[in-house]
Amino acid sequence: IRNLEEYINPERLDEYEYFYEDNSSFQGRPMIVISFKSRGKVSSSQAFQRGHQSGRLYFDLETDALASVVLDHEMVVPGALKPVLFLMGYSISNPKIKCHINYQFFEGKWYPQSTRFDMTMRMVDKHLFSKNEVSNLDLNMLVVFSNWEVEQAQEIPEDKRMTYSKKFEEQVYPIANITWETINRIPFE
Repeated sequence: IRNLEEYINPERLDEYEYFYEDNSSFQGRPMIVISFKSRGKVSSSQAFQRGHQSGRLYFDLETDALASVVLDHEMVVPGALKPVLFLMGYSISNPKIKCHINYQFFEGKWYPQSTRFDMTMRMVDKHLFSKNEVSNLDLNMLVVFSNWEVEQAQEIPEDKRMTYSKKFEEQVYPIANITWETINRIPFE
């Protein structure tokens, strides 16, 4: 794992409490389950990672590999942003995120299988002489990996890896044999 999340980063372990839970199974394989909870707000250089975290880690008993992660995260809106939002007439609740990452055991190794991401947030547009407008925002995303090319697998070159220091649009590269016409899209209304 190149980009360690805070809850498995050896340098940040003191920011969390860890508990062994009863063993379980995942994809028919025995798992050790470790739950975790942040001791307070997790600080991070990434704004979207600041907040309270809790979750469960599923480790394969045979290979010690991380097979699944269930994460609950309540982001904290930065204090410096709240007065700006207030002056603009807005208030927002702390966004709540649920993330479930699964890996698939395939030919003796673990590969990404799916990532499910759900976020909820409430925003209020405050009006002085009329009723406030309330918006409940829900974002749901599911990414499924259905095919692995393990025969000719190559490491992603350093210059094409995702990094938070660059803009997202500078990091989107075309994939061979995939066009927008072959992607299922849902129009927004």
